[in-house]
Amino acid sequence: MNALWEQALALLWRRSRFTSYFYQSVSFMENHDIPTLALTVRTDGFCLYYHPGFIGSLGVEERIGLLVHEMLHVVFSHRHRAKPGEDLYLQNLAQDMAVNSYMDRRG
Repeated sequence: MNALWEQALALLWRRSRFTSYFYQSVSFMENHDIPTLALTVRTDGFCLYYHPGFIGSLGVEERIGLLVHEMLHVVFSHRHRAKPGEDLYLQNLAQDMAVNSYMDRRG
């Protein structure tokens, strides 16, 4: 795993008991074809694809915020993002709005 993710996860583990669940259910995969990051569902679980340049441009607290955001997709069971034939852009937008409003209300 990328050292920048390891640093953020180590700090987040001290703040949230759910981090261990997230870490065990998600594979981290470097991907230069995407500009930021994307959480996807595969047959073997979740995969967080990330561009190393993007996460390298962020501070540790910003990386923690991204991890919390993606972790909430797992907690909220947003597995239906992978349904074929559905409007994936609209689903992603709605689910991101739900996660972001939850995070905003909880600081």
